Amino acid sequence: MVNEVNKIISNMLLSDREVRIGSLGTLFTVRYAAYRASRKSLTPPYRIVQFTNELRGTSLEDEIATVANIGSEKAHEVFEQWMTEVQDDNTLKIEGVGTLRGEKFSIDDKLASELNPHGRAPMRLKPKANVGLYIFAAICILFAITVAGYVYIDNNDINIFNFKGEVAQVTDTAEIDTAEPAATEDVAVVAVADTVVIDTPTAEPTVVPAAVPTEVPAPQPKTTTTSASNEVLSTTSGTSYVVLGVFSTPENAKRAISQAQKKANDLQYAIYHYGEKFMVALYDAPSRTECQEFARTLSDTFKDLWIYSRK
Repeated sequence: MVNEVNKIISNMLLSDREVRIGSLGTLFTVRYAAYRASRKSLTPPYRIVQFTNELRGTSLEDEIATVANIGSEKAHEVFEQWMTEVQDDNTLKIEGVGTLRGEKFSIDDKLASELNPHGRAPMRLKPKANVGLYIFAAICILFAITVAGYVYIDNNDINIFNFKGEVAQVTDTAEIDTAEPAATEDVAVVAVADTVVIDTPTAEPTVVPAAVPTEVPAPQPKTTTTSASNEVLSTTSGTSYVVLGVFSTPENAKRAISQAQKKANDLQYAIYHYGEKFMVALYDAPSRTECQEFARTLSDTFKDLWIYSRK
């Protein structure tokens, strides 16, 4: 009977349902989105289980009655017997789910693996080749080679087509008439076999401007905006938080979230009461060590993260 009730709780949490355990409080799952731990690694999305002393969600007694198809009185007897088996002083040990000591819940490894079948280890990202940029660079190189070849041929066409050799062959048999002065200082008249050849100075080659490479705009990554909740939450006893900062007004807190989203827009930002001020946190967990590890993964993005643990 104890194992069956434990299984009912496990199935409800796996289905992201809240489980109200008598008058003790409620167990519920929290889902965290994937985020980039660094430029080359991605932490996959994952879920954890937390406890609150608020009474909400589906009553465990009602769920027992529904699953076992029994009346509410019989379900209450089953619940009371189950509580007798799993509760010891201030500790509630639910096999396959976790252990509740006071208001602090520690998840069982089995349930954690079922909630996160792909694990929580960061995945290494393979850089994607920008084929379009390579094609554009190849076109620019080909264009530059074509222009350079055109300039070279334009400046050296006389040598390439042996124009000088043809001139030398003609002048060997020609008689130069010097009786008439040159029409201008730059033009000389040459008579060759009843043919007048006008010798003009070689025109200066046209200077072709070098091709100016077109600036390629850097590819912009697709982003998804995560909006912060307008609700100001209350911190939970026994929970640690990764804190971005503490502000005097909710408006300043929301403005800080907007600035932070420009650096990392896939985190779950939330605003909490912090005395008379307002605290912006981007992660919470029952373990302070877990929060420290999370903050360490974001050390390159946010330099001043700190951990707040409520007693």
